[in-house]
Amino acid sequence: MTCRLFRALPILFAAAISGLCQDAPAPMPKPNPCPDSGGAIDLKGSIWNGWGRDLDNSHYQPNPGFPFAQVSRLKLKWAFAYSGGRANGQPTVIGKRVYVTSESGHVYALNAQSGCTYWTFESAAPARTAVTIALLPHSSPAKFAAYFGDENANVYALDALTGKQLWKTQVERHPIARITGAPVFYGGRLYVPVSS
Repeated sequence: MTCRLFRALPILFAAAISGLCQDAPAPMPKPNPCPDSGGAIDLKGSIWNGWGRDLDNSHYQPNPGFPFAQVSRLKLKWAFAYSGGRANGQPTVIGKRVYVTSESGHVYALNAQSGCTYWTFESAAPARTAVTIALLPHSSPAKFAAYFGDENANVYALDALTGKQLWKTQVERHPIARITGAPVFYGGRLYVPVSS
């Protein structure tokens, strides 16, 4: 565990001060690039966007893509190994893409059918939130953003297709402020829960 992760836990901050750990760069994810860009992003069909799937936070998937009777016959199609830490946020599924955050601060866009990697982004701190995908306001042509927060109370907007950072802002400067809940985009505004 690196000091960066210790700093995310205030009760373990003493380990960083005492010299028991030293900062080391987080390991880079193993390359498993997708052969293509995956095409356009579509918010129709079977999706699970953000933490609760919808604005009511219903946690219910009305269109799972298979009948209940087939649940017992499901088989593992692929697995993804997180580099430098475990998954913390709930996966977001949008069409052919699965977006996930991790304890190491890496955010991944994966192919939902094969598990190959469209892109990887490294945030400034561990990320625990689900990723929220929304149409960028006033963008032409239509461009989607992937919004998430980290444990330094930073909020990010990435191009959901390429992973390029569009912006980053710290929403709270309190030393133990962090974002653990998924941002929600509604009515042209991004709502971000902050805990401390």
